[in-house]
Amino acid sequence: MAKCIIESIGFSATTSISKALEFGGLNYVTHGARNFNAPVAIGLADLPIAEFLRQMNTCSTDYANAIAVHCIYNLEELQQETKDTDIALLGLCRRDQKRQILSCFYWAINNLMTGREDALRLLVQKYQSFDGLFKQCKLKSNLITHFLLYSAERVVDYNLQLINKTNSIILMEDFIESPYEHATKLGLTGIEGKNISVPESNSHNKKASKYEFLAGAEKDLDAILGILRFSYNGQNVSIAEVENLLHQNSLMSQAT
Repeated sequence: MAKCIIESIGFSATTSISKALEFGGLNYVTHGARNFNAPVAIGLADLPIAEFLRQMNTCSTDYANAIAVHCIYNLEELQQETKDTDIALLGLCRRDQKRQILSCFYWAINNLMTGREDALRLLVQKYQSFDGLFKQCKLKSNLITHFLLYSAERVVDYNLQLINKTNSIILMEDFIESPYEHATKLGLTGIEGKNISVPESNSHNKKASKYEFLAGAEKDLDAILGILRFSYNGQNVSIAEVENLLHQNSLMSQAT
């Protein structure tokens, strides 16, 4: 039995990839849960990392493999807890960082428009700290630009952590193109001759498409990403350099 934790900030077809990894019931797969035996939404029955891993290690032998996706545990603690164990720790994100950022942005906008209190709180907390960058980009300081910058920082900073804290990165686009090859690279047992397909994912973009005021958001993000730099191992890197780092550390780039 292979055991894998695949961490992701989201916005990378995590639900669809989790479903694909089930191999039609062959594997036990959780998604968006911090309780392996009772996989309910995060916040309802959360366990400490050590107990979560204990549950993984005692997974029923009715299943060929045990997999947890999108737990969003603290990455540094998770790295320490899985060190010197047979539980593989991987990251999942998009090859196209701009698309992942936009997905996060549309998710945040939907949360705001449907009245989620935490979305408004984020906007207020970040408001003043972002003003300087907007002047550099020659963009107006408004709801759209603030949520774009929030989304860029949230997504890219997390993905850069994945490079340092996990064994390798699964790129969403690569997985969708070759799911069986990824399953093989993950060391999943009992999959020989089995079919795997990735179902269509829910789109945050589609949910937000009804809001006409978002029409120029992608152009605004291009302006922001042209100036914004991200901190990685003591250096400031551009979005193109981030994507190159993710590719270099991707599962499919590693020698077999």
